[in-house]
Amino acid sequence: MRTLPAAILAIFFATVLPGAAKDEWAIGHGPFVTAADVRDHNRAALDWRDLKALVDRAQPDWPAALTLYAYGRHFKNHSLGIVADDYNGRFGAVLPLSSRHFGTPSFQALQWNAALMRTSRFRRTSDADRVAFLGGAAPALMINWARYELAEAERKAKAARPNWALTNGSPKNWNEIFAFYYGPGGKDSVFEAVTEAGQGALNERLFAALAEGQDALVKQAWPAEAARRTRDLLDQASLVLLRHALSSGLDTDPSKARLRASGAWMAAAEAALASPGLAAAIEPALAEQADATASRTAIEALSRAIAP
Repeated sequence: MRTLPAAILAIFFATVLPGAAKDEWAIGHGPFVTAADVRDHNRAALDWRDLKALVDRAQPDWPAALTLYAYGRHFKNHSLGIVADDYNGRFGAVLPLSSRHFGTPSFQALQWNAALMRTSRFRRTSDADRVAFLGGAAPALMINWARYELAEAERKAKAARPNWALTNGSPKNWNEIFAFYYGPGGKDSVFEAVTEAGQGALNERLFAALAEGQDALVKQAWPAEAARRTRDLLDQASLVLLRHALSSGLDTDPSKARLRASGAWMAAAEAALASPGLAAAIEPALAEQADATASRTAIEALSRAIAP
């Protein structure tokens, strides 16, 4: 079924309904402004904001946090738990290296569930340790969600009957990459975490790639080069956050640094496992009895792998 070309719709919203385009649903940063309404997707990170508020306090409310994780609040029919648990049965294809490495496409859900319920590796850890892990795992989950949307955008564009609709087609999924990565107002998701890690320039390169890709998509063409750059920059973001997690508290609280890094590893593994030497340098730093030498070795390897 053919749909009204996205370019015509974009011109219509920008000229006939400028208020709607700018004020009602369009969101953006730098060179990228959404061409599809992804406000609901952008609010998904608020579930992490609210969950963190429940557990990162003197008297954590873990049952309420587990309920929020499982059922969600800010994005209808979605939750962090739904996405973590092999979202739509596609993480095996989207994250093939991680899925094989951890033994299941549901690897994120297993770790989130254990941290929230204090089971498995978290059975005898403190509340603060569990919060540290989740602090690394939350932006990692958003990176993996963005990777999923990139794969969906490509799948729909290259289908026998491509779907270019702004409502549910390839351009919509492309916009969702931005929505999940950026977070509401640039808070509570990957954009903020990467900025805090001192790599704001990486965010700007990603949004430039997304803007370039969207220009092609609204003309009903798959932007192969922009998609490659987007994929590479999501990988880079995952490595940046792992390095930052290992570095933060290395000399003051190495246990929490290691646990936060274990959460970040949920996204960084897909990039690192593509380079066996990099993964081999990282994993000893995530072991329960890891020492400062292992962490510094991993940090140095990550620094070499992260593009300037």
